[in-house]
Amino acid sequence: MMRIIRKVFGLSKNDTEAIYRYRYEKLLDYYEAYRKVDRLNYVKSTVSCVIFSKDRPLQLYSLLKSMLQHVNNLCKVIILYDVSSEDFNRAYNEMRMDSLSDLFHFIKQTDFKQDLINILENLNTEKLFFLVDDIVFTESCDLQKIIAIDSNRYILSLRLGENIEYSYTVGRDQKKPDFFKSEDVCDLLYWEWRNGDIDWGYPLSVDGNIFFTKEILCMTSTLDFLAPNSYETELQIFNDILFRRCGVCYKKSKIVNIPINKVQNENTNKAGIIQTNYLLDKWREGYMLDIGKLYGLNNYSAHQEIEIEYVKR
Repeated sequence: MMRIIRKVFGLSKNDTEAIYRYRYEKLLDYYEAYRKVDRLNYVKSTVSCVIFSKDRPLQLYSLLKSMLQHVNNLCKVIILYDVSSEDFNRAYNEMRMDSLSDLFHFIKQTDFKQDLINILENLNTEKLFFLVDDIVFTESCDLQKIIAIDSNRYILSLRLGENIEYSYTVGRDQKKPDFFKSEDVCDLLYWEWRNGDIDWGYPLSVDGNIFFTKEILCMTSTLDFLAPNSYETELQIFNDILFRRCGVCYKKSKIVNIPINKVQNENTNKAGIIQTNYLLDKWREGYMLDIGKLYGLNNYSAHQEIEIEYVKR
């Protein structure tokens, strides 16, 4: 196996040994951290949401409005946000003053890793899920029903469904898995994460997958990362832990990521070309995304560029 990896990625023997050693050390750190927090008192059958945002006030506001409209039994939502200028900072402050909901809590980023660890340490909900600010809810869902699913056996994804057959990020069709039925909830789709193609084999996504808070806290505390993209990349070290569980999703995905712009330089992910300053101007003019036009969207990819329309907030 190591010879194959070296050949594919052009790595030396020392390189691959270093990768395996790093991964092994992180797994040891995880299990040690897990042992120490095993007795923490989490409230059963509860969930929280953590949203990552940077320089996207209009898009974040649209996500939050879509949650208020389409998510039943909405939970506490913590928004960890970063800004590159005082203009963006003012826009986020305007949103904070808007008082959309008492469930929304804004935390301005100072050090992403430590801020995230602090958030996770202060959560007492048994489960959590992450979102990013260019997501919107396109279907209704009930969080109480979602958190009732046994996370010891399943990792539920809000972004997957029978409609997802293409990967925008990779740029090719992706094979849907062989679904099977379960006695737990018969109107859901079940599959093996380990055998899934692209998104169907990616359980540690920060786009709407449901996890145990304790597991994510222990994983996060062991990793080295600077921002959301490197965080998600680092999380993949722990794939083997979650591959032991099955995937579960609704027949139609509940959310879609609309990558109309790019606000980070950690990777070369594909994205649209709408400038953040243009969207900031639209925010100042009092606009948001027309999320009504997005409800019921039959997206074929978890990430999908679509024609954007705006409405007054």
